[in-house]
Amino acid sequence: LSHELADDTKLLADSLGGPRGMLESGLPAIIFVITYAATKNDLAISIYGALTSGLVLAVIRLVQKQKLTQVIAGLIGLAFSAWLATKSGKSENFFLPGILTNVGYLAACVISLVVNKPLLGYVIESLKGSNSNWTKDRYLIRKYRALTFLWAAVFGLRVLIMTDRKSTRL
Repeated sequence: LSHELADDTKLLADSLGGPRGMLESGLPAIIFVITYAATKNDLAISIYGALTSGLVLAVIRLVQKQKLTQVIAGLIGLAFSAWLATKSGKSENFFLPGILTNVGYLAACVISLVVNKPLLGYVIESLKGSNSNWTKDRYLIRKYRALTFLWAAVFGLRVLIMTDRKSTRL
């Protein structure tokens, strides 16, 4: 089982861009927070810093002739986050799209568990190029329920952390 979970975890991580993809998706937010703190709450400079870091990462991918699908989606999300924060004048709104995305993922995971159709089963099996025969295998259903539950816990924890008034007030 541990070998299968390791294989599935690697498959999922690779589909999300691997360690580099995870770094690239989080770096603009980290730049935003650091810049906001360093400039004593200058929202405009913080947004420019986050947007610039996202654009630099996209240019690096472009120069390296790598896939841009995830980068473009990330830039769209980053631009929307920047727009929300700018429009409202509140730094915490920069994180609102991430919060809502995690709430959506959490809801999808929980609903899939309630109806006994674990979401991670569909994700992993489609990444493997398999059909839906796994839905008849009790062992795989249990395995994918456990994985889906773990992912739901991660999304729930992220929502709790991001919505905690003390941690989101910059």
